[in-house]
Formats: sequence, C-alpha cells, structure tokens
Amino acid sequence: MLSGAFTTIGRYWKPLVGIALALFGAATVVMGIGVAIAFSTVAANWDDLTGPGDPDTAQLVPLGIAFGVLMVLGILAYLLASAVVQAAVPVVLQEAVLGRPIGFGTVWRRAWSRVWAMIGTVFLVGLIIFVPFVLAMATMVAAVIYLVTLGDADSVLPLLLSALLGWLALTPVAVWLMVKFSLAPTIVVFEGQRPVAALRRSAQLVRGDWWRVFGVGPARLRPRFHGRLPGPAPVPGDGHAPRRVRGPEHDG
Repeated sequence: MLSGAFTTIGRYWKPLVGIALALFGAATVVMGIGVAIAFSTVAANWDDLTGPGDPDTAQLVPLGIAFGVLMVLGILAYLLASAVVQAAVPVVLQEAVLGRPIGFGTVWRRAWSRVWAMIGTVFLVGLIIFVPFVLAMATMVAAVIYLVTLGDADSVLPLLLSALLGWLALTPVAVWLMVKFSLAPTIVVFEGQRPVAALRRSAQLVRGDWWRVFGVGPARLRPRFHGRLPGPAPVPGDGHAPRRVRGPEHDG
C-alpha cells in the first residue's frame, strides 16, 4: 500500500505540486499586497505610534482596522488555496486508479468545481472535532478565572483536575470523530456530494473499518467508493470479486 502511494506520487507529482505552488504563491502575493496597503494606511502616524509616550485611540483605531482586515484577507486566501489543493488530490487519484495521465488544466477545472463544497465540508469536520475540545477548554478557563479572582489555590485544584480529566476523556472522542469523517473531503470530489451528505457517506464507509482507517488512512477504503470513477473500470473490493463501476458521464 505504501509503495503504491509513493509510486502514485512519483507519477503524478507535477499537477499536484503545480497546483499547490500556484495557489499558495498567489495567496502569498495577495498577502504581500495586503501588507503594503495596510502599512500605507498607517505610515503617516507610524512615528507617533512607535515614538515615546502612549498613542491615543485615534491613532490606534486605523492600525487595528488595517491589520484586522489583513488577518481576514490572509485567512480567506490561504483557506481557498488549501481547499483547492485538497480537492485536487482526489481528482488526481481518480485518474491514477485507471493509470491515465492528467494535466494541470484538467486538475484545476475539476478541483475548482468542487472547491466551495470542499470548504463547507472541511469547516463542518473541523467544527465537529473542535466541540469536545471547547468543552474541556471551558473547564480549564473557569478554573483559571476562579484562581485569579479568588486566589484560592486549594479550591481550584478540583477544577483543574476536572479539566485534566475532561481532556483525557474528550480527546479520544475528538479522534474518533476525526476518523469517522476523514473520508468526507474525498467523497465531495469522488461522488459529487454536498458537505452534509459527504459527512453521512463518510460515516457509512468507516463503519466497521474504523481501526483500519485510523491505522492506514483512506487509501485502504478507496475501492469501496461506488459509481464515481471516471469511466468503466474494475474496482477491487475488500475480499470480494472485482466490480465494474460507471462514472458520471455514463449516468442516466
């Protein structure tokens, strides 16, 4: 399995690396332009901001707005780049299964067509995984606030212990959820599913195979996707006879 993965990377690295370099390079250029614009907006007051004495609110507000906008711009630029790259990997894998070459333009068109569904899916998966950690973090923050406001170290120890136990208990839950929905981004591209449907499909595919997915990743379950490989091709099942699937161009 690992040798096959490295062989695939060796044969199809050009479109993947090309997509990644183009997108993250463009995101970096956008960030550079944003930094230049943000600096130009505060350049007139830069000496006052960095000089002796405390700057007043009127001087700090433009600085906060400029770098707040810059932060949002950076998040959006790199999020979009990451989503396209994540969509490009299953696109290349579809052709690698059939041993067919694929060019940069084809990868770009097919990955871009699924980028918004990919963003929604990654956001939902991250949100679901983040919830258990938020619950544990809330207990930790409550303990720290209690210690700072009341200064009672003896009373805060049970809260800190509860926070630690919360982390120990909820971390396995987060890992279980992460593996359960780990196939969703690939399903968005392979099967053309919407984000919520991709989460349900991932849970269905992982059911009964959680440990294998946890141990070796989605490559082990790749043959179990139905009906979305481009064109008729034999797909080996896990211990079953080969099947033939039909791609979207043959549907209907």
